[in-house]
Amino acid sequence: MYRVEVTIDGVVYPSLKPAAKALGCTFANLCFARKAIGDEVVLFGKKVTFRDTTRKEPDNRTQPVRCIETGKVFPSQTDAAMAVGLRSPSSISLAISRGRRAGGYRWECVDKEKA
Repeated sequence: MYRVEVTIDGVVYPSLKPAAKALGCTFANLCFARKAIGDEVVLFGKKVTFRDTTRKEPDNRTQPVRCIETGKVFPSQTDAAMAVGLRSPSSISLAISRGRRAGGYRWECVDKEKA
């Protein structure tokens, strides 16, 4: 499970639940707004910024992946899956091994030195 720090008009909340309470909306509504609009939104007239605080540095065991269509390199399959809205990073892994698409894109592994 990943953690998200939320800033509402300069006030920092450690996770989505207290931020939703401060805004007067539900946890699900706040999650939907982030997914639909992005990491910087205006909700109920307040500037809301989301920041993923799960990892500070890439894990040494992760393998960077590249989206073939866009050329963007992600530090891990998990980061790539989150960026394209997939629920599971295993979709990226299966797409790489079977030569198929995941999230509408084709993927390939990248050497860590080249990433």
